[in-house]
Amino acid sequence: MTTERELICIICPVGCVMRLFPDGEGSAPPRVEGADCAKGREYAEREATDPRRALTSTVKVRGGCFPLVSARSSAPLPKHMLLPAAASLRGISLQAPVAAGQVILPDIMGTGTALLATGTVERKKFH
Repeated sequence: MTTERELICIICPVGCVMRLFPDGEGSAPPRVEGADCAKGREYAEREATDPRRALTSTVKVRGGCFPLVSARSSAPLPKHMLLPAAASLRGISLQAPVAAGQVILPDIMGTGTALLATGTVERKKFH
């Protein structure tokens, strides 16, 4: 972080407006002003040094009542990996049935984070 930055905390409903100031050392966390609690301060420091986000997407399903199932990462991924990780899911196709909580991919791009189904897709019934 090279310049001062403003950040709104998303940890609780208060939504503190925090200001981050670089420390000048490069490896130490930035100085945080405006955080009303320790969790907000931790959030701001992490956001400045290693921002992470949950990956949410859909995955193709063959032979199901629906052509897609919703999915999310089991833990947040480094922010810079979100687009490449999402692109890597395009080649995945599951066979129905798919259950909510089912592990779709055990290790997204070597991160150790799993991709989990968040919906259920039953097998298509032919009449």
